Amino acid sequence: MSSATYPSELILDAWPILEWLKGREPARSAFHRIAEDALAGRVSLSMSRINHGEVIYTIRKDFPANKVAAALSAFGEIPIQLYSVDDALIDEAVELKSAYPISYADTFGVALSMRLKRPFVSGDPELRRISILEFHLQWVGK
Repeated sequence: MSSATYPSELILDAWPILEWLKGREPARSAFHRIAEDALAGRVSLSMSRINHGEVIYTIRKDFPANKVAAALSAFGEIPIQLYSVDDALIDEAVELKSAYPISYADTFGVALSMRLKRPFVSGDPELRRISILEFHLQWVGK
């Protein structure tokens, strides 16, 4: 699959990465194509450090001990530009969290997506609750 079915610059949520690592469809297949395109240089992936940390701690907390190293390695192979959290992004995330029933970590990804005007890749059902916001949700869930 080429990146023609989605934009060439994407912001990642932790959700599709964790679903991919756990082998859960349809996110596994959809994210696998995105990761392949990123490795081939056809798509540029970015992520907030908050969401990046969410992936790592979830792998360490939820995966069986004998699968942690492989999951961290697979995640580490994906070329992702990380964005540190500055004061303005924190303020934007706080505004989102106070207005919408979504996780605090997700507010950082959504805020970054809005700031950079790039689609946010997720399949997390709670993000459908904020469809009124002016940001593009690149859906990879059911």
